Amino acid sequence: MRLLRRLYRHFRDFFANHVTIDGWLVTGQNQNAGEEVAVEMVKLAGGKP
Repeated sequence: MRLLRRLYRHFRDFFANHVTIDGWLVTGQNQNAGEEVAVEMVKLAGGKP
């Protein structure tokens, strides 16, 4: 059971979107994050997504 908990804790969903924002830099961590990156860039530019 401990092994299963440890494996579950370290499992990453490779298709999950992850967007990182650092100042004016917006980056997506995979190819599927394009839409979220665009939304965040519009927010930074002062627009409404």
